[in-house]
Amino acid sequence: MPTISTTTLPNGSRVELSTGDVPRNGTYDLVAKLLDAKGVLVRTITVDTASNSDGSTAPPRSESFANVSVVGLSNGGFAVAYDGTVVNPPGGSNVAEIRLYDATGVASGSKAIGTSTGGEPFPPQGAPQLAAAADGGVVAVVGVSGGMSVVQVLSAAGATEGSKTYEGRPAAVYDAGLTGQVVVTLTHGRFGEPLATPVREVLTHSMTLVSSTPLTDTRGSDAGEVLTGGANADRLFGLGGDDTLKGGASFDTLTGGPGRDKFVFTVDGSVDQAADFDAAQDSLALVDASGAPLNSATGVLTFWRGSGALTYDPDGDLGPAAAQTVAVLPGVKTLTEANLAPGFEPGVLRIYNPITPAQAGQSPGTRSDLTFGYGKENYVSASADYSVTGVLLTYGVNFKDGTSSMRWFDTTDAQTWDGLVADYDAQGRLAIYATYDDDGSHVLWRYDANSSQNWQRIVEHFDAQGRITSRDVVYDDNSRYEAIYDVAGTQPWGYAVDTYNAAGVRTARTLYNDDGSVIS
Repeated sequence: MPTISTTTLPNGSRVELSTGDVPRNGTYDLVAKLLDAKGVLVRTITVDTASNSDGSTAPPRSESFANVSVVGLSNGGFAVAYDGTVVNPPGGSNVAEIRLYDATGVASGSKAIGTSTGGEPFPPQGAPQLAAAADGGVVAVVGVSGGMSVVQVLSAAGATEGSKTYEGRPAAVYDAGLTGQVVVTLTHGRFGEPLATPVREVLTHSMTLVSSTPLTDTRGSDAGEVLTGGANADRLFGLGGDDTLKGGASFDTLTGGPGRDKFVFTVDGSVDQAADFDAAQDSLALVDASGAPLNSATGVLTFWRGSGALTYDPDGDLGPAAAQTVAVLPGVKTLTEANLAPGFEPGVLRIYNPITPAQAGQSPGTRSDLTFGYGKENYVSASADYSVTGVLLTYGVNFKDGTSSMRWFDTTDAQTWDGLVADYDAQGRLAIYATYDDDGSHVLWRYDANSSQNWQRIVEHFDAQGRITSRDVVYDDNSRYEAIYDVAGTQPWGYAVDTYNAAGVRTARTLYNDDGSVIS
């Protein structure tokens, strides 16, 4: 089947769209293949079926799929949008189709929006465009006849939450994250003529108007500029790189252009769109309504990978303040410490992942909580990874001296151990490894990672009371000794030492008795 497109979703899955050969007489399918992050096929989906006839056995009919696109959804699923055009001479019709699927590729809803009046020789296509919404649905923009456009908000089940018709096609539309709002930018009329007063509308998901603000464009003329928005809805355009773009008091769109740029978002209830934020080189910061930098040791900055929404909670999970959506970063996969502008030091950078096919039906997704030393602590960064249900799975720390430590937790009690710990030297070599078992005992491995000792490794076993029960030392020449400790007090000796040569043959046994005597 000819491949139309391949789209990687925020959860790492991949959707491949294709069609069969187009017959003169008969049907052919629009097919989507969903593959997980490892490339394993999850499901093959027949999205739609078209039918053609050359008139030899049935009335002439030509049906086609056009303007096909895929967008990942915040709930781990995806949506397919396309135009379905049917021509039955002398006229025809077109319908913009939107099909929604969950994380496993099971259909969850659909919507059909007619774009023609019927009977046109060349029915107008809707060229549907989709933007992911924070609630798992989509915001759809579809052109209809007469130069008009429809903006609809669809739930994850395909139900229409709201709809509004505009003259002309909006220049941009985005979902404003946790606010439950949609932002629509209008710059041209139904025949493509520029509007005398371009505006940016903010609407609820039911498409009830919240505000309509005049639009102001500000364009840079050189590199290294500071572009600042005002009271209007602003569109700021950087030019040569190293620009700072500061949104004002309204819902603004910030476009940095080529080069390394800084995006500054105001926490005032408005939600800006960073149209071209490049996580590989751009940075961001937050300011309050007065323009003062926000630096709270308890502040949690959360990036929702499924929708691109960026939220901020000034007093963290336990404080009374609610998280606010401050920006939307379309197309951004994740954020790291490098994306925090110098001086902006939130207590936690939280990354929420959309669910995978294996996690279908769960919410809200796995997450990673990242903290940073900002040059003030003895560590560079620390990370805690949580399951979909919020259970701690792993914890890792990277220290200033280049060493690191990692811990794994068996919180579901699926293993015989309760926790694992691994410490690494500055070159990334394993130095210490420990297992903590369900019965309270633990085992400690130490490795001579830098070859500074005459031994390769030392393994020590401890009982539930923390008493050493055995020690095994392996030397560089592969000879070793094993010491066994009588912690239960059932033997006449305190500990026994067995010595082995490089071939593994025991060459000696020494008993260190309770009375102080030694027997070899």
